[in-house]
Amino acid sequence: MANTGERAHGCAAWRSRARFVTAGAAVLGLAGCRLDMSVGAGPTAQDWVLVVGAVAVVAVVAALVLRVLSLSRSVREHSAARRDAERRLAISEARLAEQNALFSLASIGACRSNMDGTRLLSANMPLAKMLGFTSPEELVREQNERSFIENSEARERAVEQVRQTGRVGGVPIRFRRRDGQLRHAVFSGTATGDGTIEGVFVDITEQMHFKSALRSRNAFMQSLVSALPIAIFFKDIHGRIELVNSCYEDIAGREASEVIGKTVRELFPAEHADIYERMDAELIASGGAITQRYETKVQSRRGMLRDTLITKELLLDEAGKPLGIVGVVLDITDNRRMMDTVQESRNLLSALIDSVPDIVYYKDTELRFLGVNKAFADEACLAVEAFIGKRNREIFPADISARFEEHERETLRSKRTLAREEWVNFPGGGLRLFETLHTPFLGPDGDIIGVVGVGRDITERKRMEDALRNAEVVYRTIFENAAEGVFTSLPGGRYIAANRAMAEMFGYAGPEAFVAEVQDIGRELYVDPLMRGKVLDAVREHGMVHGFEYEARRRDGSIFWVRSSYRGIFSDDGELERIEGIVTDVTSWHRKAEELQRLAMHDDLTGLSNRTVFYENLERMVAQSRRTGENVGILALDLDGFKQVNDRHGHQAGDELLVVLAGRITTHLRKTDVAARLGGDEFGILLWNVEDADALRRYAEDLLAALSEPCVCGGVSCQVGASIGGSLCPMHGEDPEKLVRWADRALYVTKRQGKNGFTLADAEDTAD
Repeated sequence: MANTGERAHGCAAWRSRARFVTAGAAVLGLAGCRLDMSVGAGPTAQDWVLVVGAVAVVAVVAALVLRVLSLSRSVREHSAARRDAERRLAISEARLAEQNALFSLASIGACRSNMDGTRLLSANMPLAKMLGFTSPEELVREQNERSFIENSEARERAVEQVRQTGRVGGVPIRFRRRDGQLRHAVFSGTATGDGTIEGVFVDITEQMHFKSALRSRNAFMQSLVSALPIAIFFKDIHGRIELVNSCYEDIAGREASEVIGKTVRELFPAEHADIYERMDAELIASGGAITQRYETKVQSRRGMLRDTLITKELLLDEAGKPLGIVGVVLDITDNRRMMDTVQESRNLLSALIDSVPDIVYYKDTELRFLGVNKAFADEACLAVEAFIGKRNREIFPADISARFEEHERETLRSKRTLAREEWVNFPGGGLRLFETLHTPFLGPDGDIIGVVGVGRDITERKRMEDALRNAEVVYRTIFENAAEGVFTSLPGGRYIAANRAMAEMFGYAGPEAFVAEVQDIGRELYVDPLMRGKVLDAVREHGMVHGFEYEARRRDGSIFWVRSSYRGIFSDDGELERIEGIVTDVTSWHRKAEELQRLAMHDDLTGLSNRTVFYENLERMVAQSRRTGENVGILALDLDGFKQVNDRHGHQAGDELLVVLAGRITTHLRKTDVAARLGGDEFGILLWNVEDADALRRYAEDLLAALSEPCVCGGVSCQVGASIGGSLCPMHGEDPEKLVRWADRALYVTKRQGKNGFTLADAEDTAD
């Protein structure tokens, strides 16, 4: 259309020029006619003036016409330029309105600034709120990008990239709010055509805090797993091992670096790998509905073949999608050996095995539940809190409730412990045989305030299906009922965190009181303060310590044994900053071990050494005599008249008499001497560093006099004598068995000579 208008204007200009030329020609024609009319007479001066005037008029008119044409063209060109500028301005204003609308409606912070960041041209409300301002206008008026961005070097790098490529994205920056709070964001921006930069800011402070907290929690969980005194591993759904702890390394005999990222096919023979892969596939296919347990033998890091029990479960995310397989490896070698010992000494250890509980509960005298353990709650498929204040009949079927309440009332009436076996159909496990034990619960003043019930599932034991499963029940029961403490401490001797089990284990009211009151761990909680220094040295050297046992002191001063595992937390320069650990009270195990050792080495009735200990000490003394030349006296003693006491007054009186006589023998011993009960009324005595045969005789005669004194046993007066035979090392030889034999022969010589005396073996008879 513009070109068409220009052509129209050009045609009009040419028409104007034509009219001008026509007019000029007419003037000149008139002048010529004037001259022609005067030809005959010749042009007069007036005629020439008229011609010249006409020419001048034509020239002036031509100049005016050309000027008008020039001005007309300038006006047309200016009008076209103005219309084009107005059109472009309208387009720009539309685009600007669209951008401003998007700019204001954005849910993230946005702004426009000059390239060097010294002037903030515009901003939206989310950015104003992000920086602590009430409106974008206030932000633009008081701030610029350089004033609120802390790490200016990051902005400079972003601007440089914008200049080079026209855009930048995901630049991490730190900015400071109006109230001084330091925050984190990511910045993305693009260059505009007018030399400015438009950008958006996304506040990621909360995300960073969450990630930091998540990393800390993951680090804590890793520390806790590493400090656990049981072996743990984790495999992904493809069968690759992703995590093992140090206990796993010990029991499996492999370093973590040897197994991480590998599958069972890379670690085990093909026939074993096929079995493990099939079991893993079954576990994943079950969707978490099953738990796998199986036994296997492994060679530990120390090269010993160990029996292990492996338990595996499927780990699921919140949506129920499998994440991998978690496994626990228990070293049951010692448990198996313990069970063998139990079988060999069943009568001796049956009480210990029977006292290990599966389910535990306690009630008041009205038979209302005061508390239950988790095992009982799981059996009943109820929460622990659901039992409190209720009776059996409010929870269990009538037949079960009646039987148990009858047994509990009988316990309260008789005021003694009652045991029985019951078939119980618990909701959580079906019909099973339980051994139940009910004991009166005594208050501080000795009055009965309730009843304690303990039940053990003995179905598998009764059916004799698997001795190992019984060991697993024992182990699981002990583990569930153990009070384990978890703590974090400083090398200087202060706790910075502890759980309730830890505080209660050491006799404190709670974790807060425990952390606040314990000022010096080694001095206040260790019986031997130097032991803590050894722990710290071991943690600094190895990073971890497992199974460290020591005597600890409670708040009230009582002593008990604990087993601890520690993990050190180190700074970047290798300094020990904190110690994390787990503590278990093992006092009962120590007492049982000491009791087993005592029973294995001493006579049950008299407390004297048994035959095994007697011969061990004899061999030791004879060997030492060979080195030092010291004499060893051997006495064989048999009571005279003891059978008559048994027959006349009964075995109880006889047992009491043996205890009294054993005490008299003990009072005549030195610390270096040994007395043992070898049989029913037979005793053996070892005397170290006896001067000579006369000294041995004098000791025997003094002992005879002491043993012959009457005593009251079973309410009656009893009196016995003793026949004693003796030998002397090296006088009668250096063979322990022969020395005992010569002493026995001398004993029988005494009996033949009338009893109640002492005979020393004949040196000539023993010369062979």
